[in-house]
Amino acid sequence: IDLGETAYQPHSAADVCRDRYGDCKDMATLLVTMLHQAGIKTAWPVLLSAGNKERSDDHLASPGAFDQAIVRAEIDGKPYWFDSTAELCSFGAIPDGDRGVEAFVIRDGVGTWETIPLSTPDQDQADITNQGKRSVEGCADWDTVAKSAGDYDLSLRASCRAIKPNQGQEGFRGIVSGMS
Repeated sequence: IDLGETAYQPHSAADVCRDRYGDCKDMATLLVTMLHQAGIKTAWPVLLSAGNKERSDDHLASPGAFDQAIVRAEIDGKPYWFDSTAELCSFGAIPDGDRGVEAFVIRDGVGTWETIPLSTPDQDQADITNQGKRSVEGCADWDTVAKSAGDYDLSLRASCRAIKPNQGQEGFRGIVSGMS
């Protein structure tokens, strides 16, 4: 299939909004534009080879070397990486396949190599609290509170999303049972 220039050049942010469709480079372009409109001028497109942890910064950058486009921004002096195609990631989270990868950050038309940081133990955590009471009749009243971040959060979100509408209560019981 001949994709023409759109195989390498993203659609404009206006086109992506109008069509409600875009691939990773289109979504990255839209996110950079939205961040700029929100006053965050320190947001740039990033090219990478997702899942490839080999060093790339000593190679000549070419369009075929990349299979993913994401965004790097600095907000209040802190760097953030956003993969706008990773719909289950919360703010500041990035999928595992993007972490530790050499990325080509394009600032004002000039590209530089940066390594996307790996997650730290405090970023990947789950805190699950179970508390139960047994009534005189023998019934149990059970509360489970789960707070998660990083990969645990992505896993929990994926589990919740996998519950089909007709499985609602039973699906959530299964998730909670797994945590208890």
